Order: sequence, then C-alpha cells, then structure tokens
Amino acid sequence: MSALYDQQQPFLELIPQLAEALLVYQQDGKIIACNPQMTQLLGVRAEQLLEQTHLPCSCIWENGMEISPEDFPAHIVLQTKQLYANQLIGIYRADDQLIWTLVTAYPLNINHQEQCVICKFVDISTYIQREESLSTKLNFFTQLFENTTVGMAITDIQGQFVYLNTAFCDLFGYRFEELIHQPFTCLLAPELHTKAMQWHVRYLTNASSNSGNWPLQHRDKHLLRHHIAESQLMDEKGHLFKITTITNLQHYYQHNNLILPDLSHYTMWLPQLLRALSITLLSVDKRGILVFAQGDNLEILGIHADDLEQPLFKTDSPILRFSAQIKQALLGETLQETFQQNNRLFNLHFLPLMDLDFCVGLLLLLQDTTEQHRLSARVKTLTQETNLLITHAELGLLTTQGQYITRVNPRCESLFGYSQIELLSLSIQQLFVDSRDYDYINHLITEKNFDYQPRQWLRRKDETTFYAHIRLQPSQTQKTLWLVEDLTVKQQTQESLAIADIVWTNSDNAVFLLDSEHRILRANPAATHFTGYFEAELTERFLQDLQVEWLDNHINEAITSALQHNRHWQGMVWQRHKRGGIYQCHLTVQPYQPASLPERRYIVILNQLHNQRSALHDPLTQLANRALFCHNLNKTLTSAKRNHKTFALLLINIDNMADINQQFGYVLGDKFLQRLGTSFEEILRHSDLVARYDGAQFIIALGEISEPQHAGLVGEMLLFKATQPLNLEDCLLQSKASIGIVVYPQDQGEVNELLTMVELATQQAQQLGGDQCLFYNLALQALHKS
Repeated sequence: MSALYDQQQPFLELIPQLAEALLVYQQDGKIIACNPQMTQLLGVRAEQLLEQTHLPCSCIWENGMEISPEDFPAHIVLQTKQLYANQLIGIYRADDQLIWTLVTAYPLNINHQEQCVICKFVDISTYIQREESLSTKLNFFTQLFENTTVGMAITDIQGQFVYLNTAFCDLFGYRFEELIHQPFTCLLAPELHTKAMQWHVRYLTNASSNSGNWPLQHRDKHLLRHHIAESQLMDEKGHLFKITTITNLQHYYQHNNLILPDLSHYTMWLPQLLRALSITLLSVDKRGILVFAQGDNLEILGIHADDLEQPLFKTDSPILRFSAQIKQALLGETLQETFQQNNRLFNLHFLPLMDLDFCVGLLLLLQDTTEQHRLSARVKTLTQETNLLITHAELGLLTTQGQYITRVNPRCESLFGYSQIELLSLSIQQLFVDSRDYDYINHLITEKNFDYQPRQWLRRKDETTFYAHIRLQPSQTQKTLWLVEDLTVKQQTQESLAIADIVWTNSDNAVFLLDSEHRILRANPAATHFTGYFEAELTERFLQDLQVEWLDNHINEAITSALQHNRHWQGMVWQRHKRGGIYQCHLTVQPYQPASLPERRYIVILNQLHNQRSALHDPLTQLANRALFCHNLNKTLTSAKRNHKTFALLLINIDNMADINQQFGYVLGDKFLQRLGTSFEEILRHSDLVARYDGAQFIIALGEISEPQHAGLVGEMLLFKATQPLNLEDCLLQSKASIGIVVYPQDQGEVNELLTMVELATQQAQQLGGDQCLFYNLALQALHKS
C-alpha cells in the first residue's frame, strides 16, 4: 500500500495547481467523482453531487432558457461519444447566486466495456461582471464630465485642445467648435504664446513641476480670476496629455477679501451627542477666534464655555503647547497628538476645514483614551496567555458550555475554516452535518459517558465536510473539552488517487516526474505533444536536454539551482522540440519527498505551448518564421565576424505560386508549400536553418561553408527540388523558382543589409526569366557560371 501511495503521490501534488472544477460521470450518467474546486464553485457538499445524475442547481443557456437534464453537456457526450467544448452555461448556486461558466465535456474510455465522461467547468463570472462594471463607470464619468460646473479641458503635447466640456467653453465665452483642436495659447495675450508653449512641453516631459501661472482672458479680453488645477495623463500608447480644471471662485471674493463662513451654527442635539461620546470639540476660524467649544474636558486645554468669540491663545493657557500644530493645521494639514495629563491619556486631532483649496477654519477633537488603552493592554495580555496554552496543540481543541463554544485553538481555524471570533459566535450543533449526530454526542455528555469516542461528519464554513474522530473530556468548570482529529484524508486517499490518474492522463499540460538527479522517470501523454518525443524516448533523459542553452541562459541556471536546492520555481522558459524547433512555455518545478524513499522527487509542469510557440514558428509549415530566422542570423553574423568564417544566405521565391493557388485552390496550395518546406529541410545539414520568409518565399542560412562556390551548388540542389513536379490529391503541381544568393564576407553588411541584398538578387533572377540561381556579388556570379 505504501509503494502504491508513493507511486501515485505526484498526482496529489498536481491537483491543487489546476484551477479547473471537475466532475466525472460514469456510463449510467451518475456522478462518481468531484474535486473541491467543483463543490466550492456550486456552493454544495460533495455528497450532494455523488451518485446523482444531474446537478442540484438550476442551469440556463445564454439566452435565459432553462437546461433540461437530457441537454446537459455530460449526458450529450454519453450519447454521442463526441467532444462537447466551451459551452456557456449559467448556474444558480445553492445561495441563489448566478454564475457563468464555460463547460467542456469529453469522453474517456476506461476499458473496452466501460466509458466515463469528464466535465470541466471554468468560472467566467468575474470577467462578465467586470465588463458590465466598466461600461457603467464609463457612462457615469461621461455624464459627470459633461454636466459638472467645473471647466475641464484636455490638451496634447502640441498644446492643442483634444477635448473640453461645456462648462469650460462657457467660462471663456467660446463655442465648442471654436476651441477644439486650437492651441490653448489662444486664451492668452499674444506676447505670452511662445513662452507658455515652452513651459507646457517642459511640464509634460517632467522638466518642470508646473506649466506656469499664466493670466487667462475671456473672449472680450478681460482677465479671469478663476482657480486652475493641472495634472498629467499618459494613455496606453505612451502619449502625454495635460488635464486642466477651472473653477469660478468669483463669488468667494468681495473687495479682494475672502469671506469666511459662519462656523458657530449648530443644532441642539450636537452638545448632547458630544457628551454621550465623551468627546470635546473646539472650532476655530482662520483668524484664530474660538467660535465653538463643547465637552467635558475643556479644562484640560484651559478653555471655558464663555471664551467664545475670543482669541484661542491666552497667556499661560495649556493650549499654547499646541500652537505649532494649530498653525500647521491652518495651512491645510491634518495632524494628531497623544499626550498624558493627570494620569490620563488623551488623543487630540487637528482637522482643517477646507473650502475648495482654501483652509477656512479648524476643528480640534479631544478624546480621553485612558480606559481604551487599559482594555487594549488587558486584551493583549490575555491573548498571549491563551496562546501559550493552546497554540501548540496538534488536534483541534475547543471547549463548550451547553451548546455554546467558549474557547478554540488555532488548529480549529484550519479544520473548520472559521476565524476564532466566528467560532465563538456559533453553537457546536452548527458544526455537525446531521443534527442527529449532535443529539447522540450531547446524550453522551449528559450521561457523562466519555469512554466512547465517536466518528462523525463535520461541516466547514464553505459547506464542505470532513470525517472527524471526536474525543470528549469533562472539566471542573462544567465545560466539555472536545479533541477533534480530521480523518478525511485517510478516507479519500483511494478516490483522490483515481481522480488524479484521470487528470494525469487527460491534462492539457505536459507533466514530468524527475528523480533526485533530474532524470525523467515518467511523462504523461501531453508531454509527447509538447516535445515530440514518446514516453519511452523521454525516460532517462535529463530535463536540461529539452532546454535551449543559448536563449535565456540565466533562467536555465536558475532552474538548475532550484533543482539542486530543492526549491519551488516557475517562469517562462525556452524548450527545444524533437524536430529542432524552439518554443516558449510556462514551466513549474515542485519538489516533494516520498514517505518511503530517502531521495527527493520533482514534478515539472509545462503549459501555454500553443500561444507562445506561434510567435517563433510559421503556423502553416511549422518552419521557423522571419523573427526567429533574423535572431539566428544575427548570432551567425556575430560568430562569423569574430571567427572569420564564411556563411551564405539563399532566398527562394516560388514565381508561379499565385497561378497554382488560382488553378488548384488555396488548400492544395498550402499543402504544396508544406511539402516544399519539408523537402528543403531534408537536403540541408542539421546546422543550417530554413524558414518561411514570406507568403511564397523560403530563406536558408548555410551556417558555415569552406568556399563561396558551395553556396551555388546548394542553390542548384534547392532549385532542382523546388521545380520537381509534385502529385497531391491526384493533381500534378510544378513550380518555377528564382534563387538569390549572398555570401559573407564577400558581401559585407549588417543583418538588414544582407537581407536587402539577397532580396535584390532574387528579384533580378526572376526578371531574367526565373528557374535560376543568381549571386548578388558579380564576381561570384561569374565564377559560378564558369
């Protein structure tokens, strides 16, 4: 049994790393297995799903129509034996919450007589809700921008208005169409245009903290005394913009003096509220005049209720100790001070009263925190004492008095999924799946029968269940001590191993099991699709054999270091396919220690092959694409310069490809290109690289040649291959080809220059009638003809 468990242990390590919710149906339509992600998705317990033929939740199509059990994807696959992929289905959870999922069901043959169906659910509710939320927010901000009384304008780095609202136009007396796409300097005097534009550019490029304080003028040329605020904005393409907001403050001014609002107005309930909260409140205007004072602790600050309309600071008044903080708060800064007086602890808050960008007064909030501080210290002491007693218990430990839970240890948090505070607010009966089980244990407690140790199903916060061994102990304070041990793992081991085997076999990710020396011991079927090797070929290979040494060398070193030091590692890596191509994928390395072996093992997971590999390979021919070819060519050129080597480029153009597509169709034309690419690979060396350069063009790099004439010989071989008739689907296809050749160092230049040369040579070969090879270098061409 131990050996079997060690053999299957990698499967258990794999399941928590997969986000899919899974259901497994047997041939009669009943659910035989589910994982925790599935029960969490539906908000039900596992026993509500197992042995059922349909979900205990209502399901709907995208149009809102209810789905009958017979139309559910799993039952359709049982009937048709065909894959049912990515169907959008809405599910009403047990709490009546509607979630949207993508459902994929596919058949799986267990043996010749039995078949089951694996159903995968992917929750996409968050994406749908996010899309609706963004649409609502966009509409809200559009309405806000258009209906606000604050003038708002957006200018680009050239200083032109790219957007402005109605309030902005009204402030300056212009219509929208008169200002849009005009420079903002049209609102300034002519002599300020050049300097203002220079400051505008400096501000957007962070060379200046502001764009200058320029006097703006109305259409009738009078200056506007408005409050202006500016900020920067960068869009996703990196374009810089300036957002300008303008607020009309004219009604706040009278004869150049700011009108201070009346801060002394308050209702009758405010003093009673302050007394009930044990808070003392003072209000001071901008001039330092006390306009409001109420509370039980005014004497602490040396203030009396009859000091209203008097300056706050008096000679020898205790509040003088806070004069610096009050002056700082009147500048708009919120502060807080804690001080002790008469063996009591106080907190004093300085809250500036702001009207737009102006501080018009100050609130002083004084609170006696002596008792609060004493209670906090007592709670901290009690918590430390409690933790010393129960933290180290390995079992879940809780005490009850009647039905109520009075104490729990941290282990109970992990067992039940509740915090300690939540557990203390529950009755012990709420933790049982079946109330009759609780009644039985309560009977044991009443009869003081503590010798019997029952095993019962208990419920977690997330409605999942676990099988527990319960031991009861009496205490001297009429309380009962419960010791709870989770037995679920032991009960579910065989079921988990079976499900893990299904996941191993049918996962879309490549999974490898490595020994302590990093050799591959096992590989799942998906690994063959990723690497091109069969499992027998992968066995005994090292993981490093599949990696590309010349790409991301520091990442390869990091993987090796993680394996050597038994650490987890994940990231994007470059791998090499059996056919020689390279691809990028996401790799995860997870070490684990088998119970019966002294050496460690490693699980390696590869995924995201398809999206990443397409960036470097042509999807039609599976050859390297232009990006990968140019990358390799750059390395070849660098090596040739350093080691004084010779290499060649050959560009093959299929001259009559358009005629082939027109005569035989694009499907057959694509197959013809695939066959050509394969035939070119067959006659080249392993060190050479062939790539699809354009629609009907292939390009080849001969990595190292001893004589320039050898490039011409290879070109003639490729020309012969390219022009041979091919029989495809009873159709005889034959192409005309032109080949241009560039040889380094006879043809000097960087990568782009060499590619331009070989393109010109190919064009000239085509203009001369095609079906020939032509060197870009005239001397080499003459030598080739001779």
